[in-house]
Amino acid sequence: NSAQSAGTLNLQARRMVLSHGGIIATSSGSFGNAGELSIVTDRLRLLNGSSITTTVRGPGDSERLTIRANDIEVIGTSADGSFPSEIAANSFGAGDAGPVEIESDRLFLRNGGEISTATLGSGAGADITINTRTLQLDNGQINASTTTDETGGTIRINAREAVELSGNGFDSLVEQLLTPARDGTLAADDLAQGILTITSGEGDAGSVTLTTPRLSAGNGALVATTTFGSGAGGNITITAD
Repeated sequence: NSAQSAGTLNLQARRMVLSHGGIIATSSGSFGNAGELSIVTDRLRLLNGSSITTTVRGPGDSERLTIRANDIEVIGTSADGSFPSEIAANSFGAGDAGPVEIESDRLFLRNGGEISTATLGSGAGADITINTRTLQLDNGQINASTTTDETGGTIRINAREAVELSGNGFDSLVEQLLTPARDGTLAADDLAQGILTITSGEGDAGSVTLTTPRLSAGNGALVATTTFGSGAGGNITITAD
């Protein structure tokens, strides 16, 4: 039950590839904070349920996760579908989630890959800030969610050239979202792709701000802020030509 925080982890490499559940992480299961995590690389690939995370499970806070890379790909899940390939800062205890900051030339999330900040204990959510030239989201997700009475994080995306959003097909959208919403059975886990801020508790969901010269969305893609508890939903602001 140490009150000391984990140390900072700084990684630099020309190329980084994690696959089949590979993990780079800072974490704390006690009273201390998780350490900051910073990655600088030309190309980063996370495949088959691999992850880069800062995580706390006690009263300490998750710290900042920063990635600077020209090309970032976050693709797929573990073989059984239980674990996504992800970049995440999460809190499972009383501490707050940490912010995620990404700077890139190209950012690509596909087939379950995700970027997230989540609070599943009693802490506050954290922001996701993305500055990139192009963002491609193909059945992946960017998600800032909270289940507590604290406010969830805000998602801010600035894409200098384009944002391309694609879901998992209209039939999947009807089956997983529209039909459960009509029947009153929709749950947070049903929102499995898109740009999302979600609250399942008393805290308000964060907002989504997206700025780009060119935006395309199809195949059931989602940009949503949603409440499943007593907290209010956030705002969505999109600025595009």
